[in-house]
Amino acid sequence: MADNSPIWSSGASSCASPGTPPEIRTSPPRTPSPRNETPSRRSSVDQDDYAASQSTSEFGGQHDGLAVPYRPSYLLKDSPVGKKTYHNSATFASVQEPLIHNRRRDIRLSMSDKIIIIPYDDFMATFVPPPADEAEPSERFADLDFTAIKTKPENAMYDPLTQAFNQDWLIPNDVAVATPSKPDPSVKSKQKIDGGLYRRQDAPEPMSETRWSAIELSIECKTLDTQQDPLDETKSDTPEADSQLRRDVLGQIMCYAVLVFDEQWRTHHFTLLILGGKARIFRWDRSGVVATSKFDYIEEPWKLGRFLWRFARMTPAQRGHDTSVTRVLPQSAYHKLMLAHADTPAETDDGTIVGEHARLKFKDSLEGGALWCLKVDDKECGTRYFLVGKPQFKAKGLAGRATRTYIAIDTEGKAGEFVYLKDAWRVAHNRIEQEGNILKKLNDDSNGGPVEFVPTLRCHGDVDDQVTVSQDIWRRMHPEAKPEECPLKTHRHYRLVVNEVGIPMREFRSVRELVACLAACMRAHGQAYRRKGLIHRDISAGNVLIYPRQTVVNGKTLELRGGLLADWELAKSVHDDDDAPRQPDRTGTWQFMSASALKSLDKRILVPDDMESFFHVLLYFAIRYVTHNCPDVGRFMDLYFDGCQRHDGAFYGGEKKLLAMRHGELTTPLGDHLVFFFPRSNLPLQPQITGSENVASHASTREVNDQADVSAGDGDAHQSDEAHCQDVEEDLREESTLALDTEERSTGNSQEPAASQPPSPRHAPVQLQPHPVNELLAEYLSYLRAYYTLYLPMKPKELEDLRNHQLNRSLTTQGAVIREETVDDKPEDPDFADFLRKNSVAKTPRVATHSTEISEAEKARLAVLAEKLADPEVMECLLMTHVEALPRAPDLVPDQLPPDYRPDHEPTLQSKRTRETAQLETQEPASKRSRSLR
Repeated sequence: MADNSPIWSSGASSCASPGTPPEIRTSPPRTPSPRNETPSRRSSVDQDDYAASQSTSEFGGQHDGLAVPYRPSYLLKDSPVGKKTYHNSATFASVQEPLIHNRRRDIRLSMSDKIIIIPYDDFMATFVPPPADEAEPSERFADLDFTAIKTKPENAMYDPLTQAFNQDWLIPNDVAVATPSKPDPSVKSKQKIDGGLYRRQDAPEPMSETRWSAIELSIECKTLDTQQDPLDETKSDTPEADSQLRRDVLGQIMCYAVLVFDEQWRTHHFTLLILGGKARIFRWDRSGVVATSKFDYIEEPWKLGRFLWRFARMTPAQRGHDTSVTRVLPQSAYHKLMLAHADTPAETDDGTIVGEHARLKFKDSLEGGALWCLKVDDKECGTRYFLVGKPQFKAKGLAGRATRTYIAIDTEGKAGEFVYLKDAWRVAHNRIEQEGNILKKLNDDSNGGPVEFVPTLRCHGDVDDQVTVSQDIWRRMHPEAKPEECPLKTHRHYRLVVNEVGIPMREFRSVRELVACLAACMRAHGQAYRRKGLIHRDISAGNVLIYPRQTVVNGKTLELRGGLLADWELAKSVHDDDDAPRQPDRTGTWQFMSASALKSLDKRILVPDDMESFFHVLLYFAIRYVTHNCPDVGRFMDLYFDGCQRHDGAFYGGEKKLLAMRHGELTTPLGDHLVFFFPRSNLPLQPQITGSENVASHASTREVNDQADVSAGDGDAHQSDEAHCQDVEEDLREESTLALDTEERSTGNSQEPAASQPPSPRHAPVQLQPHPVNELLAEYLSYLRAYYTLYLPMKPKELEDLRNHQLNRSLTTQGAVIREETVDDKPEDPDFADFLRKNSVAKTPRVATHSTEISEAEKARLAVLAEKLADPEVMECLLMTHVEALPRAPDLVPDQLPPDYRPDHEPTLQSKRTRETAQLETQEPASKRSRSLR
């Protein structure tokens, strides 16, 4: 196929510089992590949580290295998506807004193997050094008296504690403030902390709201020195305590640390936890957490006094501030430059306004938040500075890449030009290349020229010497451990800037545009593979984007909305013969990883895996924005995309995705064939597709056609596909002159796909027509089924399970239920009922037969189909061939995933206690246990 033929879908005017990326979403712990649990009196839900405590050692005060029970490091990372709320996988999960108690549980589970306890003296020497120009007043430390701090009740601790801390000789430039009652109004979760140290000029009033954007030292108070201590130094395997109350406290202070990282530019952060008459000090970074052994500040007041005195004299960098970022002050030159860019549309020479999508988003980012100037040190370009407002995307979590993305202004750039900046803590590994170097290779002229539809690198580089240290402490405490046994990764702060500002794919205007953009991303994938020897390995809904490119048609500048394949951070050379994992967790975003990758803990990602991921992306957007017969979208997404199974302490992919690949069909949670339809109010002006056609029937038809293509020769078929693709592309160019007024849908929100107003009841009878996307999904599934049948055959036990599943479904399947608003309140509408009967999949009960024996003829036929999946160019032509049958007009409905969806196994509890606490039997009174969460 000619590489220079564009694959753009047309759109209205909107973007400036040509090039590449956008909302680059690095997936984080990109996959769920395993937990093992010892037998105890716990619910099945709690079994998962206790397992989090089985993966790291505890160092209580010993300097000698401790023995490390060997476990493959990948077992420490994979956890079900439901427990990965703070990773990018959760961005695409069925539960969009987890409850606060679930967030605290999830962050605790994600950090379970990243907790280290070291002696107080070692902690101080390593992280809280004395100032070079001032001697410590050791005598005054010994004279400190903290006995006035009451240990019960908790609200009686605040005033004595702040009074004891607020001594000018102890903390001269800071002030301790109690803020237990009012949450920070700028934080959505409305969480508050008991108190903190603030710079005097930034401190809130006593007993007022918490200021997460200004807090220097977090202070949390508990009344019980053992029952509420989140760590247990007596355990030999892990510091995390077993008691649910103590676990609640750990999740609580972890979430407070997350808020500090979210609201500030931080490399690390300190927390002081008061436990009645005792205390611990925590230091958090993007690798893990290091805590002191518990000490008695009443009997040993000098320990707490020394920490406060030294902390008050630490530099901003020592306290954990990112010194590469500076605040843009109001009325400064940079501030005026940002406002000018935000308020001035960019125009071409012919007067066409372009780049509006970037300008408007940049303008929104300036509202209600601080403005910043970020430094990027590039080894070739030198130091560059970029101006940003609020992030477009912010990964939630504590340990990990912590990716943030911004629409930015290059201080040396052109007027009206916007760029995209990615700030992340990359994994520092000698076999993991910087993303900027990968983009540079994709953009160069070697081996056939630059790769199309990928980001264009502007500059990149590590940020100063900012690197995590928690992993070094773990290795110091385990000198005999092998490098791969360390559960903590080394993360280095990194920034990447590209020329293009993209649009999230969720803002696609029609299925036609979605498929065309995915085809462009497939072309990028194929060119990167053939020309540069690179495979992406993280195809997801966040990494395929829409980018409006400027083109001139009949002398007029237009913007064609095309695809863009971003986030090449996990890309790997196909010539890398080392199959050993570069990281201890799986590669990819859980919801879009291939079923075979989720079935294995250490599978090498190949081209067919990425091609399968494109299928999951297409299905993900279709199930949310195209009319279909699935009555419960949240349940479908929970089973298909978020699904997982646990075995021997590790988590594997869910059954529904694997069965779809093996059997070549998509089904609803009720067992019906999944069928997509045109919206009632937007039926196409083209020959109708009979209602009896569905994904399953299309699959068999396509397989017959493919077999016929084989007899004619693959070469001729490919040339025909190429010519057809070019014809379709010409049609797309002609479309660029159309005004898409119908895109401003009834919801009034151009950010989300929506449908036109539904017709009134008097327009009945209504005949829902199957959408042509069914045929595309069916043909795609035929390739996947062939691949799985030929190269990933089922084991005897899996075959038996599948037979039982099909038998039960054939005997219980009911007619398809159309997921659409009703046209008439009368349930006995004869036309609609007749339509449902015609489309019912429960016609003739049958049980498909499967055998481990495949005939040679069948193997040959399957091999032809499976080979298509290994060629991105062929898959690109598959999508472009089906574009012709897709309507040009909008054919979408508003998002069908309920924003408040909760799976059946995760009820909403209107209680301060977590779901775990409610289900766990302990000897602790409920009144005490519930106090751990505020």
